[in-house]
Amino acid sequence: MRRKPIQHHIDGLAALLLFGVFAVCVLAVLLTGADAYRRLTQRDQAAYDRRTCEQYLTTRVRQADRTGSVAIEDRDGTDVLVLGADEEYITYIYHYGGWLMELYIWSGEPMVLEEGRQLLEAEGLEMSARIDNLYLYANGRYLYVPDQVQAGYTPEGDLASALVPVRTLAKALGASVSWEDGAVQISSNGEPLIPGDQFYDQDALFLLSHIIYNESGNQPMTGKIAVGNVLLNRVKHPSFPNTLYEVIYQPGQFYPESTGAMEKTPNSGSIIAAKLCLEGAMVLPNAYWFNGVGRSCWASRNKECIAGIGGHAFYG
Repeated sequence: MRRKPIQHHIDGLAALLLFGVFAVCVLAVLLTGADAYRRLTQRDQAAYDRRTCEQYLTTRVRQADRTGSVAIEDRDGTDVLVLGADEEYITYIYHYGGWLMELYIWSGEPMVLEEGRQLLEAEGLEMSARIDNLYLYANGRYLYVPDQVQAGYTPEGDLASALVPVRTLAKALGASVSWEDGAVQISSNGEPLIPGDQFYDQDALFLLSHIIYNESGNQPMTGKIAVGNVLLNRVKHPSFPNTLYEVIYQPGQFYPESTGAMEKTPNSGSIIAAKLCLEGAMVLPNAYWFNGVGRSCWASRNKECIAGIGGHAFYG
């Protein structure tokens, strides 16, 4: 008879404990829901701000759609997109202090980075183009420019800017380009550019860059890309293995083990060439073999030589 109060006490504590656990769970759900709603709202607002900014920028680029009117220049160590380079008033778009900035000034005024108007918070936005390079660099990506970045000159013949194709520039800005009635049309419904650290397959980049360096580290950029093309062309051809790893380690081909190719450190040009190949850069779409110019090999005796680049002859 004396045990009943103890049992009632234990039952009461158990019920209280269960209620406490329930209350904690409800609170956790509410807090999680509130945090999810906050993050969703912030994401939607950020997407809206980005779309608005993209629409504004594509409109500005469209307004400057003339030969020699869109360029990239270096101002105080900062790469600047120049719109209306041949006009009395110029618009500069650039990244400064964590913001995408715009500066609209008379062409005779000095360009001061700090005086720009903040358009969009854009931490880490980078874009650059160097004359004669085969690429436009944007947020870790190397976007292929087949005819090289061209030089832009003033009417007096002075070097003024670097010129890139409008399609390449639009890709970097997440815009799309079409042709209508003989004029280029730029819209903001393109795909946002995925940063390089997310875009490039690291295993493929490792394999490609090491073989490119081992085989053509001292060759011009076009020659490096061509070697990468041979590797990737083989992956797509039914006569060769269908993975990059198997193509490289196929007996009697690239000898990565005996040459120590994978233990070497690729130079920057070889890494860039590998990234360009992964971007789709194509110099020789029908090449499947290469060798030193003038050297005899199975391909030189049995296949057609389709190109000579640097110190290599390529066969298809």
